[in-house]
Order: sequence, then structure tokens, then C-alpha cells
Amino acid sequence: MNFYQQLTAMANEIEGIDVITSEAWYRRFAIFSANLGLMIPNVPMADHVDLFKKTIRNQCWAKEEQRHFQQMEYALDDPVREVIAGLPKQPAIIATFHMGSYRLLGQVLAKMGVKFSLLLATNIAIDQGETFRRSIHDIGGPLPTTFDIIDAESPAAGLKMLRSLGRGESLLAYVDGNTGAGSQQSKTIPVPFMNGTLHVRQGLPWLAYRAGVPLHVIHCLRGGPGRARFKLGVNPLPGNNGYTPIASDIQRAMQVLYADLAAHITDDPWQWECWLYLQHYLLK
Repeated sequence: MNFYQQLTAMANEIEGIDVITSEAWYRRFAIFSANLGLMIPNVPMADHVDLFKKTIRNQCWAKEEQRHFQQMEYALDDPVREVIAGLPKQPAIIATFHMGSYRLLGQVLAKMGVKFSLLLATNIAIDQGETFRRSIHDIGGPLPTTFDIIDAESPAAGLKMLRSLGRGESLLAYVDGNTGAGSQQSKTIPVPFMNGTLHVRQGLPWLAYRAGVPLHVIHCLRGGPGRARFKLGVNPLPGNNGYTPIASDIQRAMQVLYADLAAHITDDPWQWECWLYLQHYLLK
């Protein structure tokens, strides 16, 4: 069975799930449906099961596509190519979301010779860190000394990120990872999102201001099984020149980031994995 046949088999298996009779699947569906209904209430309830299955399918495909990166068909919009081409001279924070085939961006950066560190939550770093390392090194990208994983919940995470940027390495981070130093959710800020409000971490804009580096947003949009497109997002920090930000600067940047995300998933909400656990963003 080749790569694309595997993806098709996955899709068929997921399509056959009965989310009503399976208690385990129903629990996941109920959470998904509540989160989706809260943020996009105009989506008919009758469509929720199909959207849930598509979201699960996208999540499973993303993992498989990471393992078979060399067989992926992906396209970079010209602005994305320009941003990546400039990273060797001007390191930056590359922000992305758990959208589309979201695991591929690190491999794309590595294939294009970009030195970078990856910011991950503690549990993800422990459970999947080796998978990320192997996926980077297997494509002939940076040597181990030029690719590192930073634990986002470590008290020293901020210092490590600043040092990484200072060495000329870029930083790849998931805006919607919602973790930070010490995992203190008291440091979240409220941000309007679709029909509700999320409480999100604010560290990336602050870090970009502090380090005096650009904050680029790159979205990954799924075009089908084994196909992805990378698109440049809206710049949340126009005119960043390294000055110390005030609270309104950070608030505005986070609003821009999440408004940009909303614009990309309104019509195809299944592209965004976080519906499966968005309830954690609703509480301070």
C-alpha cells in the first residue's frame, strides 16, 4: 500500500466511525460540537458529525504526512518564499497554527536550509520530540546542532528563545499551542474570536518586540490528501523596531493573529485541529 492509498484507507476508516454508539468517540464528538457551536453558531447541527470526522481525518493525515514528507505535494506562495529566503540574514519568529498539514512547516524550513528552533509544550516535547527531530534530520536539513526543541513551559524558555534568535536561528512556534513559561495560564489575555472570546498566551509578540525581530505568520492550508499550500498571514507587528511594547501593542497583535486565523477557517472549520480541545482556551 503506497502513501496515497494509506491516506485513503485512513479516510475510509474514519468515515465509518459511528460517533453515537461508541462512547469514546461520542465523548470527543460532544466536546468538538460544543466548541464549534459556541464559536460558529450558524453551522447547522446536522453538519457537526461530518465536520468532526473531517477534523479527525485531517489530524491523522497530518501525522502520516510528516512521516512521508518526501512524497508530499506542497506549494509555497511567493511571499512565503521571500520570507523564508530572508531568514539566513534576518532571523525571525515564524508563527503558525494547528491548521491543515501543520506538521510540515518545520520540514519545509529545514529543506530550504533554515536554522531554527522549535517551541513545543512539555508533553508534546516528551511524547513527540524525537519524531520531530527525526523528521527534520531525515530530509538532510540542518545538523543536530542547528535544530533544537525548546520546552515552552520551562522557566528558562524565554531566555533560551532569545539566545537562539541571537545566534541567528529563527524560532518556529504554534500560536494556538497556548503554553508558556511555567504553564501559568494566569498570564493569558482575552481575545475576541469568531462568536466568542479565547484566553490565549501572549508571549510571541512580546518576544518579537524584545528581540527586535520580525514575527511572520505562515498558514498551512490542506488541498486534499498529501497536498498542502503555505500562505503568508497578516503581519501582526508592523513597524516592530525592538522597543519595549505596552499592553495594548500585545493585545492588538494577538487580535490580529486570531482574526487572521478565523478568516481562514470560517468556511472550512475542519482545517483547524483545536476544535477538539478548544474548551481549554475558554477559561482563565
